[in-house]
Amino acid sequence: MGMYDNVSVEVRCDVCGTIVDDFQSKDGCCCLDVLNFWEVNNFYGSCPTCGKWIELTLKKDVAKRLQDAFESLRKEITLDDYEKRER
Repeated sequence: MGMYDNVSVEVRCDVCGTIVDDFQSKDGCCCLDVLNFWEVNNFYGSCPTCGKWIELTLKKDVAKRLQDAFESLRKEITLDDYEKRER
């Protein structure tokens, strides 16, 4: 059986209007953690009332902006931002 993380979010089903709050994602560590929707790029589930599959994926332009911002922040890191551990 594959592992996943649960995603904490409520989405209204487009077919029957039921509020769906049981979503999963494989974007995290896949160790059955509970993540916020903004911590993953993709999450999915099905409506318990009508069975409609619901999948949400971060828009490509938003994902690109996040990636660019992350890379920019990483470039600002110095050695002072690291903790040295002696073994």
